[in-house]
Amino acid sequence: RIAERTVLFADLRGSTSLYETLGNAEATSVVTHTVTTLSRAVPACGGTLVKTLGDGLMAVFPGPAEGIQSAQQMHEALDQIVSRSLVHG
Repeated sequence: RIAERTVLFADLRGSTSLYETLGNAEATSVVTHTVTTLSRAVPACGGTLVKTLGDGLMAVFPGPAEGIQSAQQMHEALDQIVSRSLVHG
């Protein structure tokens, strides 16, 4: 069966400098936690997580609206992560 799907790739900007600043162990923990948090937006919007890619992920959605909704939720989750780290810094 052939069907159109929407593919979303999400990648954390600046993760290389994070490894240089924090070191491998701590940066890996931060990146893994962040990608895990972002991936929750995929099934919440009707998508399927295909795989994580170190500092990013690949997901498939039935249509563009679901992919866009997921991307928006990912940005909101990142805003919350950044806000918490600034407060608890």
